[in-house]
Amino acid sequence: MRQIDNSLVEGSIQKKSYYKWLCERSGLEGPLARFLFETDYVWSIEDDENRAKDGIRLREVYSEEVGSDLSDVLKDKLKKSIHGKCSVFELLVSLAEHIDAMVNVDEEPMTPIFVGLMLENLGLDTFDEEDFDNDPEKITKIWKGKVSEKVLHEKILKIKSVTKCGKPQSLWMKLNDWVDENTDEEGYFMME
Repeated sequence: MRQIDNSLVEGSIQKKSYYKWLCERSGLEGPLARFLFETDYVWSIEDDENRAKDGIRLREVYSEEVGSDLSDVLKDKLKKSIHGKCSVFELLVSLAEHIDAMVNVDEEPMTPIFVGLMLENLGLDTFDEEDFDNDPEKITKIWKGKVSEKVLHEKILKIKSVTKCGKPQSLWMKLNDWVDENTDEEGYFMME
């Protein structure tokens, strides 16, 4: 029997709509998307607070897109109706959109590809919906371990040549190093 996620079901209509909007942007849905949406992003490197702010800024983009015909006051209320800390889902989508903006020269968004790469790096792509349905508690426990602060920070972007600067790199620095490693001299993205 499928476990119902009460916190998402009981959430506001705006929160549910925002969740669906994130799913569309990321190409991710199902139990993993719900788990990531309900898991707060935690950081220990001071600069990574900016990544959380970027994730929360997606709420502004959402309110602008879905409320394009609303007044500024109503758009602001829409944005504020989705309150709380930045979720891991928002973090992933935000990072993927930054990468997409840096390397994509086509009209077609590559955000779902980059979200998929990060999920693969974190080992979150190994279970499907059937696995979750068979043992939701076990799968959720495994997922929690894979998005712990340390694992998330170390594995979200695989970088071959790590820059040594004497202190842990922020996600922004890692993102830039990752983009440098995965683009050619002309700045075009190279898939391995």
